[in-house]
Amino acid sequence: MKKTMKKISYDQAIFLGDMFYLITISVHVLILAKIIPLEWISGGIVSSFDQQIQISTVNLLISVLGLAFIRWANHSKESNSVRLFAMVLTIVWAAGLLMQLMGTPFEQFVVS
Repeated sequence: MKKTMKKISYDQAIFLGDMFYLITISVHVLILAKIIPLEWISGGIVSSFDQQIQISTVNLLISVLGLAFIRWANHSKESNSVRLFAMVLTIVWAAGLLMQLMGTPFEQFVVS
């Protein structure tokens, strides 16, 4: 893990974090606007749109807070702890993205 972290520069981690949160926010806005079909998300497990509204709302809130953290971290470059946290988050985001890309019909549709 240390080796991987050394390959990712701080600016790359900030950029990847920004992109991750912006894409996540965009996807949830598309879900709430009913542009992305309910069957395509959450592996088709969600049974109603009302249930998905709750999930997407919480995810939007978390994503907005995450984006705010990334923007704040970009201005706190001097702090080693913020730097390390941002780089660890980048590795976690990348792993999560890879797992999701192999998952639901929506992710499979986007990848293929």
